[in-house]
Amino acid sequence: VSEDSKIRLVDRVGEAEFRMVSGSSERIQLEALLAHFCNEGRTAK
Repeated sequence: VSEDSKIRLVDRVGEAEFRMVSGSSERIQLEALLAHFCNEGRTAK
């Protein structure tokens, strides 16, 4: 995984955590995070 991809993934993890702490649905945030991970994996190939 490239450094740029790692940075984007860590950024998304932080954003998801922020939203969950703010009261957003944990399930929705987890699904969005997993979708982003999948998209990063596809574009990295």
